[in-house]
Amino acid sequence: MKGMHRSIAYSLGLALALAACSKKPVPPPPTEPKVTMPPEPTAAALKSSIHVTSPTPVKVLLDGKPACDTTPCELNDVPPGDHDVTCVDPDGGPATSGVTLGEGQHVEQICPSNAIRR
Repeated sequence: MKGMHRSIAYSLGLALALAACSKKPVPPPPTEPKVTMPPEPTAAALKSSIHVTSPTPVKVLLDGKPACDTTPCELNDVPPGDHDVTCVDPDGGPATSGVTLGEGQHVEQICPSNAIRR
């Protein structure tokens, strides 16, 4: 009988050892899902515009550079920020006014009165 107990104990020990070796590894805990943010708007998407009008046709400068030969004038793709709009009337001279544009903002600018013929 002793031999039988020894054989059973050996078999049981071997079975336990094999069972311990055959365990599948515990998977790591789940990670939080990745959050994909939409792409940042491009500089082109943030451009603004200024629509310049006047009672009489005048030339328009944007930040000191020629923008339109005559009003009405649509200044497109203007970057956000502070800008100078100058209306130049050959008879009345230049008149400049400041415009602050937000991202994607569209504003109406009427030429100041000193640029309009008198």
